[in-house]
Amino acid sequence: MARPKKNPTPPTLTEWVKPAKLALIKAYRVDGASLNDVANLIGVGRSTLYKWKAQEPKIEQALSMGKMEAVALVENRFFENALVSNKPTDQLAWLRYNKRDKYYDEQPRTPKSDNVDSQLNALLDKIATELYR
Repeated sequence: MARPKKNPTPPTLTEWVKPAKLALIKAYRVDGASLNDVANLIGVGRSTLYKWKAQEPKIEQALSMGKMEAVALVENRFFENALVSNKPTDQLAWLRYNKRDKYYDEQPRTPKSDNVDSQLNALLDKIATELYR
């Protein structure tokens, strides 16, 4: 006997551009679903979702708005924790992310010395000379 198909009637783009379905796509992204997860949840392949995204701006918008909302929720929670936290690392992390020019302490890069190789060779020669005395 033949094995039943997982999805006998595959979802269509016209079905998923309806407002209720777009809200569902957005909700999946707000919950943290990746594009691959969303594709699985709506019953299509990842490549199909990418095609739909390119063809239909409403799908693209639902996906991006859901992700932006999820990021905003995380940022707000992090901000609230940084305000009430007794951990200066949380507060500093928030400042470094949001006020990068003022609080990000990038380590200065030391320029490479042209004579590093010659100094290293001189040191190796000195060690070799002392070893073979």
